[in-house]
Amino acid sequence: MGLSLWAYTISYATIDITPNEQQIIASDKPTISVDWPYALGASLKKARVILDGRDISKEIKINNRGFIYKTPKKLSEGIHVINAQLEYDLIFRKKVSLKWFFSTDTVAPKIVLNERRNVLASRTPTLNLKGYTEPLSELTMEFNSNPPIVIDSNKRGVFASSIKGLKKKNDLLLTSKDRAGNVTKRKLTVIIDTNPPIVKKVNPGNGKLLFSADKEKLKAVLLDKESGISKATLLIDGNAVKTRYNKEKDVLFYEEGFKKDGVHSASLEVIDVAGNKVNKDWKFKVDTGKIIIDQSDFKLYHYKGVKLTHTLSVAVGMPAYATPNGNWKIVRKKPMPAWYNPMKGWSSGMPRVIPPGPRNPLGLRALYLDASGIRIHGTSAYYSIGRRASHGCIRVRNPEIVAFYPRVEVGTPVIIRP
Repeated sequence: MGLSLWAYTISYATIDITPNEQQIIASDKPTISVDWPYALGASLKKARVILDGRDISKEIKINNRGFIYKTPKKLSEGIHVINAQLEYDLIFRKKVSLKWFFSTDTVAPKIVLNERRNVLASRTPTLNLKGYTEPLSELTMEFNSNPPIVIDSNKRGVFASSIKGLKKKNDLLLTSKDRAGNVTKRKLTVIIDTNPPIVKKVNPGNGKLLFSADKEKLKAVLLDKESGISKATLLIDGNAVKTRYNKEKDVLFYEEGFKKDGVHSASLEVIDVAGNKVNKDWKFKVDTGKIIIDQSDFKLYHYKGVKLTHTLSVAVGMPAYATPNGNWKIVRKKPMPAWYNPMKGWSSGMPRVIPPGPRNPLGLRALYLDASGIRIHGTSAYYSIGRRASHGCIRVRNPEIVAFYPRVEVGTPVIIRP
């Protein structure tokens, strides 16, 4: 097809252009050309060609009837504009001005459906197929051995169709062809699924404790072996919350954390691809507490959310037995602990066991960390507070650890800084 020169006040000829006016092409390295096939005896003497604002006149190849330009680099997706000023010798010198645009589209159209792992499902022998593809694409459907049919879509690419007579397992092929000629094919399995999904596990479980400062947040492990999970909605204290869903592991995460201590309610609704659903309600307790131990100033800081509730002076490990930095948690609490000799070089002259009491090396209370052998514990050696004096543990004066002990739960995160 050509570009009529009537629009350019020249009435006696037609010039062919490639790509055509407003054409959408599937190549990002097209050949751009102009040809004046009916101008017998014409000779193109001069040409100035602008592509997307860039002068390519020195890169084109000129012949008597026009020019050819083979794009050396990929063009971006979308609209491209060409301006050409041509001078022909045809009995007399004739100037021709051309301007047109075309579009490049090398991306195959998407076919988006409510499916998991290329499986569609229905609870009945009829499937209400819904989805979307690239607007103005040609969409066809082949179901089992039936002949292909065309599915209409609206101007936004949304389409819907009804498939009846489902068997236990069916084959579906959807083909979408866009205006540039790019094609996408999707082969899917269609099944009948009447079994609801399963909530395998929630963390924290019913009545359990969650620490908002810990890395482990609220999550739910889901399962649906047939059609797969389509949607999961979580409500906390009656309000829908934003979640992240790991499709590979079928785990739903709520990662925003909690700002208030106390009991919270959770309600989870899970829907599979077929539309089967399951609901689970439970309650859990939140503790916003965390402990930060700063070795540089020999302080223990206890927070509830962002509020500092306690500051305790401590002793930390001496250089030869340094207190380990990092993120830890309290895994056990012990009032009036006994001390058992670790049989290290430094403890070789000490008793095998020292019973509970004020003079016990662990003092009157002990909070055990998941760092091997490390505790936050009491001491009667008050002279050591504010020094690097222990064998790795964090020492607190006995009266202060007794008052602090009931305010800390097992599981509380502990951050130890240099």
